[in-house]
Amino acid sequence: MKISKAEKTDLPRILELQYSAYQSEAVRYNDFFIPPLKQTLAEAEQEYDGGFFLKATVENAIVGSVRAYSEGKTAIRASKSKKFPIN
Repeated sequence: MKISKAEKTDLPRILELQYSAYQSEAVRYNDFFIPPLKQTLAEAEQEYDGGFFLKATVENAIVGSVRAYSEGKTAIRASKSKKFPIN
C-alpha cells in the first residue's frame, strides 16, 4: 500500500468510492441524504483547493482517502477516513 497526495484528477474516483463507502451509514440511519452521499464533484474540487487530500493505493488503484483542513492558525481537522474493498 502506498500513501500519497491525491491529485485533482483523482477526485472523480475518490468521490465514487466515497458514495460506496457511506452506503452502510446511510442504511444504518435510514438517511440517504447525508452530506457524503450528496457531495458533487464541484464541491469536492472546492474542498481540494482549500485542503489537503491523501490517497491510499494498491497497484495504482485507490483504496482509501482522507482529507485535512486548516481551521484558523493552529488547528487542523481531518475528515472521516474512507476505505474501500480491494478487488
